[in-house]
Amino acid sequence: MDFSISSLIAGFIFGTLGLWMFSQGRKRFDNRIVSIGVLLIVYSFFTPTPFWTWSVGLGLCALAKYYW
Repeated sequence: MDFSISSLIAGFIFGTLGLWMFSQGRKRFDNRIVSIGVLLIVYSFFTPTPFWTWSVGLGLCALAKYYW
């Protein structure tokens, strides 16, 4: 595991976005947005490098925008 400043910043940014998406998804009764929010909150614990942390986070945000 590579713990770097970049990974910590990405985890904080995408975790905050995930928390917001989770709450918005619950307000709208949209399970897809809720599940993407949960994934954004927890995925950074399982990515091995900062590249994957940023890539997966941006991919999940793009997926959320598609379903929004």
